[in-house]
Amino acid sequence: MIRIEFSKNKDNVINLASKIFSEFDLYWFKYWLNNGKLIECYYDNSLVGFCLVLIRPVIGIKGGIIMYIGVKESHRRKGIGSKILSFAENYFILHKCDSAFATTRIENKAAISFFLKNNYKGFLIDCLIRRMENGFKLVRDLHAYEDDILFIKKLKNVKINLYELEECYFL
Repeated sequence: MIRIEFSKNKDNVINLASKIFSEFDLYWFKYWLNNGKLIECYYDNSLVGFCLVLIRPVIGIKGGIIMYIGVKESHRRKGIGSKILSFAENYFILHKCDSAFATTRIENKAAISFFLKNNYKGFLIDCLIRRMENGFKLVRDLHAYEDDILFIKKLKNVKINLYELEECYFL
């Protein structure tokens, strides 16, 4: 049985994150822990996944940001990550966010497939920086300094100017 809830014990999540993330990503995960909401996922009362989310303005709209998401290797490709993501999106909707955002590096094929499968639209960040008047502000708002791809999913029917930059679409 799967149970998803907001975190009660960050130490357990940090322990799982240390098995999933590189030292670089683990450092930033710990850095952002106190600024966002941490979601935990349990399978048969065992912690198998997590997601760290923030809500803040992103280029003029209220954004829900997926800062980090991780699933224990033995439980991947079983829909657990998608269930955690859905829980996060519902949290964003409850807090009246216009869109959900996530970023990743181009070599992270699993993350790319994951967000595309979950109906996120992908954009090349480098292209957005060059084509948008406030492109670097977007990177700053999302703290995506090391990332190559931005994923967006509309949660409300709002106009997002990024969608007009077809030359920046990823896939």
